[in-house]
Amino acid sequence: LAFYAGYTRGLEESGIAPGNAANRNEPLPAIVTQQIDAGLRYAFGEPLRLVAGVFQVQKPNFTTDEQNLFSELGEVRHQGIEVSLAGELFERLTLVAGAVLMRPRVDGPAVDAGRIGSKPVGQTDRTIGVNLNYRLPLLEGLSLDLGFLHTGERVASSDNRVSAPALTTLDLGARYTFSLFDRPVTLRLQVKNLTNVYGWRVIASNTFRTHNARTVYAHVAIDL
Repeated sequence: LAFYAGYTRGLEESGIAPGNAANRNEPLPAIVTQQIDAGLRYAFGEPLRLVAGVFQVQKPNFTTDEQNLFSELGEVRHQGIEVSLAGELFERLTLVAGAVLMRPRVDGPAVDAGRIGSKPVGQTDRTIGVNLNYRLPLLEGLSLDLGFLHTGERVASSDNRVSAPALTTLDLGARYTFSLFDRPVTLRLQVKNLTNVYGWRVIASNTFRTHNARTVYAHVAIDL
């Protein structure tokens, strides 16, 4: 059992104004961010490890105003908990799972005056991911993997009147590692968004992109 705590304060790049803003592509100033976190790590022997912690991140909030100008409006604060569990559940079965539950909020005169909402654009209150990998005993080097990802509802407009619904996706894949002329080769086949869920990704205030449809990826990697 181990405990940890940290405090970080520093400058962070804030990028450029998005393409849907009136001042699109305008460079934004560097911002001062602050993060406080604490938690614990616990090892269930060698195979399995648990990490659980709390955090708070504060930084200036950038979003579009009534004139569609992308600028600093208030301060955004993310408070929440994060939990992860990783390691070998059983022989040949490996788990990597994690969850972030948080309360993102915006404060400042613009919120008090009703110019923008109290929730930041594009943020969700929950993200949960689970990944399983199973090494098949019948053929050494062959493994199957399954991925599950859930993201909660996301606010999609500065005034908080529009939201993108929650989204849950499944991925399925296989990996085969072998030697060819004494060189390691890895074959990778993966189906992303297996159930072909339709959903929206929030790019900026009132700007969306459809989530990727079912897609099949195939890769071959050879170490020369």
